[in-house]
Amino acid sequence: MIKLLILSLLVVQCFTLRDDPKYWSRDSGDSLKGEILKGQTQAWFTNIVDHFNYQANQTYQQRYWYIDNYFNPSIGPVFVYICGEYVCPGVPESRQWIVTLAQRFQGLILVLEHRYYGQSMPYGKDSLKIENMIHLNSEQALSDLAYFI
Repeated sequence: MIKLLILSLLVVQCFTLRDDPKYWSRDSGDSLKGEILKGQTQAWFTNIVDHFNYQANQTYQQRYWYIDNYFNPSIGPVFVYICGEYVCPGVPESRQWIVTLAQRFQGLILVLEHRYYGQSMPYGKDSLKIENMIHLNSEQALSDLAYFI
């Protein structure tokens, strides 16, 4: 509950600051091109296949990335970037705003790949069989995010 409150406050703070140019303007020499791809580290964590069946204990490996180049653990927030229903490359170059936030606030970026997409397949190569797609829904995906956080 506390984590959800902190995340909510962070989102509100970001929307409050969005129109303040001192947080969003960059010097002309401060280019992020290419920096994103070099600064990302791919990792895996063990997630639960069915978050709502407490008798089942089946797990799978879900892929995520992190960027900790700007992170100051004593004051920095954690930004969670959620990939949509596609093969997640980490932070794509078209979404550099999250890197700007991390730089400005000395934050950590975590990027989570959606279940059943990319390499985050709950049933391995059999994940896309009809009988195994029962766990491909928004409730499970949101629970993945909560469990990850």
